[in-house]
Amino acid sequence: MLVAIEQRTHNQSGFGLIEVMVSILLVSVGFLGLLNYQQWMARSQIRLWQQQQAWQWSEQAITLHRMGVSNAEIPARLALPNTWSIVVTARSQFECEVISASIRAPLNIQAQLERTICSQLME
Repeated sequence: MLVAIEQRTHNQSGFGLIEVMVSILLVSVGFLGLLNYQQWMARSQIRLWQQQQAWQWSEQAITLHRMGVSNAEIPARLALPNTWSIVVTARSQFECEVISASIRAPLNIQAQLERTICSQLME
């Protein structure tokens, strides 16, 4: 007598614990990368804003100096933050006056602008 032995196969469906853990690890690494990128972009935007402000305030400082505002009063007129510093100098070169404004800001930002004004050209 022949007895048929029935073989049962167990087909698994779904994901195993290892696959789920690996996928969570990959998603976590991706999120950490995106977070790092977002922080880098925020720092870059702050640096660019400070650089732009430094150039604008340098130009305004030279204009204020030409209007006769004293060098000690220029930072207050520009409403510079306490962590920023500005130096405005004027020197004569031949028949011209060279006015220079140098601004230092946090994050190692520095802007220096010079304007040369010659009296012969103005007449």
